[in-house]
Amino acid sequence: MCGRYYIEEDDGALAQVIEKAQSRKGSGENIKTGEIFPTDIVPVICNNKRLERSVFPMRWGFYRPQSSSTAFNARIETAGSSSFFGDSFRNRRCVIPASCYFEWKSEGKRKIKYKIRAAADRIVYMAGIYTTMQGEDVPRFAVLTCNPTIDIAGIHDRMPVMIPPDGIDEWLNSGKLPADIVPMRASSV
Repeated sequence: MCGRYYIEEDDGALAQVIEKAQSRKGSGENIKTGEIFPTDIVPVICNNKRLERSVFPMRWGFYRPQSSSTAFNARIETAGSSSFFGDSFRNRRCVIPASCYFEWKSEGKRKIKYKIRAAADRIVYMAGIYTTMQGEDVPRFAVLTCNPTIDIAGIHDRMPVMIPPDGIDEWLNSGKLPADIVPMRASSV
């Protein structure tokens, strides 16, 4: 589920987000654009220390040192009770901007890649959570997933939790639990 997405570098609004993230970059790695894979460093929106919306570079995927694996998605239904995601779910929310995301539909032995974007070619805003790891230059994030809308269900059994542009501040700043916000604010692409 949502193992890849796309950032169109030439998109005016996304270009500004990329530029802001690049200006904050502390390590020598560049902000990735184009097709995004887990472990890439990308622009992510979250609150700064003054609780103001800001853009930061983050690496896609929570790292599991005990298994040397990366978890790049978290189920919204269970993330809050997870020992791995729970603290971030309650305390560190973020929004991942993208031009679109990709899903694969299995048809027999073939997998068909679908490009899923918002209506009117708007930016897609995916709900996420983030964490910091000792010894790493940039935070790590995971995309929250939910049951699909009717139009996505025929392609895949999960989809990213979508935040409408006017719901970003509520997602980042609300004192409510994420699960209490998202069902009211999730939107279809």
